[in-house]
Amino acid sequence: MVEKRSYSRVDVRIGCHLRRAAEDERQRFHGYAPLSSDAAREVLVESKLPEGVVAFLLNLDAKLDMLLAQSSRRTLQDDFPISAEIVEISASGIKFRCDQQFTIGEQAEVVMVLGRTPQVLAGAMGRIKRRQNGTEPLWVFDFTTIREQDQEAVVRFVFQEQRAQIREKKWS
Repeated sequence: MVEKRSYSRVDVRIGCHLRRAAEDERQRFHGYAPLSSDAAREVLVESKLPEGVVAFLLNLDAKLDMLLAQSSRRTLQDDFPISAEIVEISASGIKFRCDQQFTIGEQAEVVMVLGRTPQVLAGAMGRIKRRQNGTEPLWVFDFTTIREQDQEAVVRFVFQEQRAQIREKKWS
């Protein structure tokens, strides 16, 4: 069997939260795509505000992101009670380790933690494709439904990780 991949994959160690879902269930997670700090700075600079005000607003924005991330953590854990660690990610799915058992074909929703400060989350609906045995079981999860902004966040994350890993190999 030839597997056709249209997205790059990268090995990682990042957290995620899952919930089991019924066949006809819709996605619960609705994230937002915050402006990057560079994009926010550009918008503020174009507004012709003094540099001190721009710096103050960017600092305030970063603090608000941290407070919002802290306040939303409990809600996320309540809605998505299964914690797991992603070991491989692409825009088409993930491979994760978890202490829970799943059945092949089971539908679930995942929320991936792509960044901590500011908090960057991406969500997707999908199915357990297979269990990969080794020293500990890994679960392969294919996305069946993912919003465009979430998929773009995953693609951006994968490319950033690939660049970081290439730089690390180059200098080691």
